[in-house]
Amino acid sequence: MIAILLVHQPFFYDNFFVDFFHMYGLWGVELFLFVSGFGIVYSLNKNTIKNFYIHRIKRMLPTCIIIGVIKLLFLKLGFNEDTHSNFFLLATNLYIWYIYAITVYYIISPLLFKLLKGYGLWVVLLACVFSLLCKYIPFGNSPYYLINHIGWITGRLPIYTFGMYVALKPLNFKISTINVVGFIFFVICLILRAGSIMVKYKWNVPYIYVLLLPATPMLCILCSYVKRVFQKLNSLVILEYLGKYSLELFLWHTYIYWNLFRNKLFESYNSYEKALISLVLILVLTIVTVFIRDFITNNIIKKK
Repeated sequence: MIAILLVHQPFFYDNFFVDFFHMYGLWGVELFLFVSGFGIVYSLNKNTIKNFYIHRIKRMLPTCIIIGVIKLLFLKLGFNEDTHSNFFLLATNLYIWYIYAITVYYIISPLLFKLLKGYGLWVVLLACVFSLLCKYIPFGNSPYYLINHIGWITGRLPIYTFGMYVALKPLNFKISTINVVGFIFFVICLILRAGSIMVKYKWNVPYIYVLLLPATPMLCILCSYVKRVFQKLNSLVILEYLGKYSLELFLWHTYIYWNLFRNKLFESYNSYEKALISLVLILVLTIVTVFIRDFITNNIIKKK
């Protein structure tokens, strides 16, 4: 979540730390989807398929609709955003790539779960091949938004599937081996990504994301070290907050970033002021969203 917050921020450039995340921060999504796939296996193991879907709906739908409605209110107040004109997509936030992708992943998770239990790594390899082949299919020619953006789903399907596979069939390698192999692939991806930017060519998403698969377990181990540092600094509550409310933070951060960056009301503020105001607004709107969601869940849905 920290990586995603940094990669999308539009306020600071020409800084090694920030520019690094501008180039590579989107790979934080790989970690997110790997861990999501990993966790989904445990959910499917202890729940019926019906209860699994109910839990996913309860986690996603209220938050997406609440934020969608608030965005519509902001739209009426003149805080415009580059969103889709379709009311349904706007109100449910399905116009955002991650919401669209993770919704589809959740829908097909029981099928993936069954296939992975039977065929294991072959399913992961098939997901990789499928992802690579889909880049040659002209989905973008479709007049329908969701069909037009199927590439959002196919590009990250391998990493989600890989997360499920590791949960079902843990990798029988030493941590040192995982780190060495992961580091090698990570460096390869760093070079390819940097090279693609230097020649002003956008690297084909499926290629680079498939190459990141072997690096992801290493990155997860690295994150566990970061967690230990926060524990020693008695600041673990920060990571826990970012993890618990990651969906709300994700849905709000780009909206706040780009509205602040573009809106005339904030033209007189410098980059530091915009960054601080945006962070405060993201946190405040996240708290408001969680409060409304919990109120509706505890006082309306449960009573019914």
